[in-house]
Amino acid sequence: MATNTVAVPDPPRRAFHTAHQHLDHLKHPGQLEGLVIAIDDFEDFARHVQELVWSAL
Repeated sequence: MATNTVAVPDPPRRAFHTAHQHLDHLKHPGQLEGLVIAIDDFEDFARHVQELVWSAL
């Protein structure tokens, strides 16, 4: 996860391209894709994402 292009891996990888191997019930095209178009409160959003990421470790 990153908020700037400096943190993008080289070479760039597609997000979630192996997720189907871990979430086998989501196999159909489009089920693991999404789009964020607006975030009203970025600070709150970032805090929530951080909590989710750390809870998975």
